[in-house]
Amino acid sequence: MQQAHFFKYTTMNMHDERPDPGFCDPGFCVHDERLDPGFFIRNLEIIGEASHNVDKHFPQFVKDHNDVPFIYAYEMRNSLAHGYFKVDLPIVWQTIQNDLPALASSVQGLIDKLNRQD
Repeated sequence: MQQAHFFKYTTMNMHDERPDPGFCDPGFCVHDERLDPGFFIRNLEIIGEASHNVDKHFPQFVKDHNDVPFIYAYEMRNSLAHGYFKVDLPIVWQTIQNDLPALASSVQGLIDKLNRQD
């Protein structure tokens, strides 16, 4: 199914190597290139765009799985992509720490379910 394609692309960005959760404060640690906020922001933008594609091409699927925050992911993507100097790094960090693991788990569950249906 094509939904699985979008999900696989999304999860690739959810599982990019991230540093230990206690690595720094919400301002990020830009002295280490692996911790550049742009890396995290870009991956959240990709996740949001993939979520939008699922909604755009499979709206009923999104309605049937309203526990997965497809719309919120896209809204965050828009805020990050178009917020320019308004991006709130502590909110980005909070999202990475608190929301991304649950989203990754939900999406992986959907991928597994779709693969069993094939």
